[in-house]
Amino acid sequence: MEGTVSDLEVQGEALKFVLTGTFSFKQWRGPEQQESSVDVDGKRGIPVTVVQWKPFFAMTEDGGGAIQERGALARILQAAADSGRTVRFELVDARLLFGREGRFSVARASVIRATDADLR
Repeated sequence: MEGTVSDLEVQGEALKFVLTGTFSFKQWRGPEQQESSVDVDGKRGIPVTVVQWKPFFAMTEDGGGAIQERGALARILQAAADSGRTVRFELVDARLLFGREGRFSVARASVIRATDADLR
């Protein structure tokens, strides 16, 4: 998923926020591992609840990155919420909810990788 972060709440290990952007489902099929993707439009905001996976990787736009300690995701999200910049996340063990009228939310997921253009 990728977008801007708002309404961040830290509740113990759980991080709750609203993502305004896009949620993408991706899979790689066949012997050639051809990627297919479905995007969910989150312009109206997607409610998200996540925890930081162990290990957790903070990545830069140019592909660099490093394993981060506990609490790093909360700091990245807070900085992104304060600045309004776009952040990209890769999730594992996601529990997703599909509601009426196109409503969609991430009820619970673990973030294994976050990419932030401002990380150095």
